[in-house]
Amino acid sequence: MSKNSTFIFVHVPKTGGTTFHHSYVPAAFSESERFVVSGTWPRNADDITQLIGLAPEEKRRLKLIAGHNTFGLGDHFENAKYMALFRNPYQQVLSFYLHSLHHEPEMEISKYMRSNGITLKQYVEQNLPAKFYRIQLTVWNAHFDAIKGNRRPQDLQTIEDYAGILDQIEVLGLTEKFDFFLFLIHVRFGFPLVLYNTRLIRPERASYKLSDREIAVIKHYNQIDLKLYELATQRFSEEVKAIWSDEIENSWMAYKMALAEYRQQTGGDVTIARKIASAFRYSIERRA
Repeated sequence: MSKNSTFIFVHVPKTGGTTFHHSYVPAAFSESERFVVSGTWPRNADDITQLIGLAPEEKRRLKLIAGHNTFGLGDHFENAKYMALFRNPYQQVLSFYLHSLHHEPEMEISKYMRSNGITLKQYVEQNLPAKFYRIQLTVWNAHFDAIKGNRRPQDLQTIEDYAGILDQIEVLGLTEKFDFFLFLIHVRFGFPLVLYNTRLIRPERASYKLSDREIAVIKHYNQIDLKLYELATQRFSEEVKAIWSDEIENSWMAYKMALAEYRQQTGGDVTIARKIASAFRYSIERRA
């Protein structure tokens, strides 16, 4: 991996963070190399306090920090690099809605939604995550107030304003290309490759089709997220194009085949994952 760097993964809700934390990270890094911040309160605050208070030698051993509310920890680690996944906001909000509605064991928000027959449109208009989770449905607005300097949506008027937010994220990926994201951070930064199964893919999503009214309400309340996703998609494509080669493509195809075989053999068991052979290592830094 990149020498003397600590990578900090910012878990934005419903972008694939759970799979990253619980399937990829434990298989890729030893306990002394990783720290996953809890998503529950007050343990989340306790974990962050613990991270900040680590001895310098312990901080230097950490290769990856992941979890909720991790933005800002870079101030306490030398040569920190932020990572994050971006997701199509329409699908992200739908996933958030279904997660809240069908979560087991039943949460307070689930009980409220079921007893009141809350639709997706009502969920967005009432901004229920802000009331029950203390986060906004415009998830990037909520998680990156520090990056935006607490600017309001109407203050972000130019492409440069939005691009400035992305500039804080050195390593970005797209949820829709999660496997490819893991392959690319291996190629670009030397992250280990892992065979794994995905988590929290709700069966209800397969049959749910957003209506025109639902699309309209999501669009109305998620203008910043939509713009950020557009720019993130463009930057992701440019970064791939800049490093792509026949050798890397062959390696990517081999990794895809290995993943498919592993998932078939393990039957989608999310409790197991393993680091794969060094034959797949094509680090740009080592070759440079």
